[in-house]
Amino acid sequence: MLTPGELKSGDTFLYKKDPFEVIEVKHLHMGRGGAVFQMKIKNLKTNKTLRQNFKSSDNFDQAFISQKTIEYIYCHRDKYWFQESKDKTKRFNLSYEKIGENTKFLKQGMRLNAFVFEEKIISASLELKINLKVVQAPPDFRGNTAEGGSKIVVLENNTEIKTPFFIKEGDIIKINTKTGKYIERVKE
Repeated sequence: MLTPGELKSGDTFLYKKDPFEVIEVKHLHMGRGGAVFQMKIKNLKTNKTLRQNFKSSDNFDQAFISQKTIEYIYCHRDKYWFQESKDKTKRFNLSYEKIGENTKFLKQGMRLNAFVFEEKIISASLELKINLKVVQAPPDFRGNTAEGGSKIVVLENNTEIKTPFFIKEGDIIKINTKTGKYIERVKE
């Protein structure tokens, strides 16, 4: 059994029979009352984040989450098809809810981390930084570079993203999958 005082950012626990991950913990002391732990937690099944207060007397079971590597194959009718990296014959699909906004960065053959709870994949995530090739870019032009101008380019998976003016077709760029923003041009 775990108490709120033992939980820290990144820990997983069971709450209302669902696995949750601790994002943030604040310890509040309420004068004559007991201690209260204000937590920001994320439901690992639904990817929804909520704020919840717990008393120091509350108890939780630990959620045992395992990970495995999966490989993206294709998307058909809003279902994203994957295969296990170790056994390519094991194919399955995941819904948008299990992958989230990362769907716009998927490309064939890309590897993801799948999180498994009670022998079911509850979510999947990309690496924090990924490299993608620019397949369409407007021509470079002189503009207001003092304020760091930008242009929209199209990536190899048909995603559009803002980049600096100097990015051209054929460049490989690094993207932050959490923010969806350009980081840098990758040198080959």
